[in-house]
Amino acid sequence: MTFHIENTIHTGKAAKLLGISVKTLQRWEQEGRLILIARTNENRCVYRESQIKK
Repeated sequence: MTFHIENTIHTGKAAKLLGISVKTLQRWEQEGRLILIARTNENRCVYRESQIKK
């Protein structure tokens, strides 16, 4: 899958923007409330910025 890095947010930043913990963000992803779009080579999760801003 191809994505533009400037349109994505890593887990820590996404959690901070939402005012929640990383664990809550991960739980939301498991529940299907958020969609993980990729993992970096460093195994970091990446979400679409537009999805987080909703």
